[in-house]
Amino acid sequence: MASALQNAQPSHDQILYLGDQPIPVTEVIRLDPNRTVYRVGIEPVGDLPQTVIVKQQKEGWEKEFRQEAEAYEKLNPLQGTVIPRLFGQGSFDGVPALVLSEVIGTTLYDLAHCRESPIHEKTLRTQLETVFTLLSEYGAVYWDQKVDNFLLCSEEDSGSSKVMVVDLEQVRFPGTFRSWEGKVNRNGARSLMRDFRDIRYPDREASPVRSWMAGSVRQDESVSRTTESSSLGVLCAR
Repeated sequence: MASALQNAQPSHDQILYLGDQPIPVTEVIRLDPNRTVYRVGIEPVGDLPQTVIVKQQKEGWEKEFRQEAEAYEKLNPLQGTVIPRLFGQGSFDGVPALVLSEVIGTTLYDLAHCRESPIHEKTLRTQLETVFTLLSEYGAVYWDQKVDNFLLCSEEDSGSSKVMVVDLEQVRFPGTFRSWEGKVNRNGARSLMRDFRDIRYPDREASPVRSWMAGSVRQDESVSRTTESSSLGVLCAR
């Protein structure tokens, strides 16, 4: 099921399917060499934007693919504000795929490398806490707490900023939160800020490994620094 797509002008017969609807492709950019996630330009179709993010199902990850699609459905009220918008499921290059809105922002990883941060750390932590609070309100536990999966995005209308989260493969909906599951979200902002500071201030004593995360994320998913968004570094100079 592996895809051979690379950054290139698409062939004339390359089609993105959204459900059963074929959509002509104008451009394909692979966002990560280790994952089949693409920034895809498309011909104008209905209300779709002309740039979408296409996330193909990874080989052997059928369950995770279904779980991510279900997470978007259950978190529908948060689409477009806290998480990307899911336009639907389809296929790309013959592989099942999710078609998502593009999130333009700066990952916390890249933000930590900025010479001058556009946001105070206290404000950033508050925005992260807001994200985790909203996820908890909809019964979601977000396990994959990596600095690549959280982006600082600017809001053009207000001139302010907000944090959005991507990659929902490891989101779970336990129904009733057990005490230790509740800590995953409650401690999320604090743990991410520790990771953020470890990167930003490399000479400081490294933070301890989060014990509750041990074994929660599959190894081959966590070894590489990845994102399914367009982290363009638009909010800081490096």
